Amino acid sequence: AFIKLEIFKKAYYDAKKEGLFFKMVRGAFSQRRKTIVNALSHIYKKEEVASAIKYLGFNPNVRIENLSLGELMDLFNRISIIST
Repeated sequence: AFIKLEIFKKAYYDAKKEGLFFKMVRGAFSQRRKTIVNALSHIYKKEEVASAIKYLGFNPNVRIENLSLGELMDLFNRISIIST
């Protein structure tokens, strides 16, 4: 087996918010059979998550396990903008 690691030249998210990012990911994966909107509704307002998903062009019925790391970071960044 081979593993290819890539070093990102630019961080996808603000390192100061790393704890919040991992809180979002843990919260979503703790309820991974739910849609992402419902899985994150205990952390963020449903409207904020739905708006971010629509803005990013994701399927509204997407589940956390179907998103890549980059998509999770994009979702986190978008929700961070909306919820501030």
